[in-house]
Amino acid sequence: MLRLTGVHTHYGLSHILQGVDLTVGDGEAVALFGRNGVGKTTIIKTIAGWVKPTSGEIEFEGRQIGGWPSERIARAGIGLVPEDRRIFPGLTVEENLNLGFLQCVRRPSGAARREALQEVYANFPRLAERRRQNGTSLSGGEQQMLSFARVLLGKPRLLLVDEPTEGLAPMIVSEIMASLAALKQQNISILLVEQNVEAALKLVSRFYTVERGRLVFEGDAADPADRERAFEAFAV
Repeated sequence: MLRLTGVHTHYGLSHILQGVDLTVGDGEAVALFGRNGVGKTTIIKTIAGWVKPTSGEIEFEGRQIGGWPSERIARAGIGLVPEDRRIFPGLTVEENLNLGFLQCVRRPSGAARREALQEVYANFPRLAERRRQNGTSLSGGEQQMLSFARVLLGKPRLLLVDEPTEGLAPMIVSEIMASLAALKQQNISILLVEQNVEAALKLVSRFYTVERGRLVFEGDAADPADRERAFEAFAV
């Protein structure tokens, strides 16, 4: 589904990604592990078109999408749940959710929008309870659910998720990871950046460890020796 080949990305004169090769298969969940500042978020943003690659190829479902505008990439079927959640101030929960329909290739009818919103509310009951509440007044965990739900209204086939459990209580972490597992069961592919290695390894089948803009190890989440390497990616 997704393939990166020799991808380089710069921020000005800073060479951040240095020849990244990465794949995510249909319905597969893959994690990126590594310390802060090694390039994990830049990989996600480069795929989503928030940052332009300097060189290399990004292929999604057989099409080269490297350098496309972010809105075109979103409508091609790639959804991004960013680390900072991007909840719009001054808008209610439901108004934030309605922005998710802008990712659709064809604007859904009013009836289709209402049906999609009811499906979201069934999956995230807390959002239904707070649908008229200002989105930025929600708790951190509820804002994360809102960010997920908004992206899902665009019907992505690949979900890029950046640090979804950071700063959240253990119970909310479990809910977020359960939501990701349910999406995987729906054959939505997932590329996950996550510091909670133990929780992530329960979801993914493979992982990469990142150091200084390079993928230095590819591991099997079911292999005990590889799992140990995942935890070592965060060692000082």
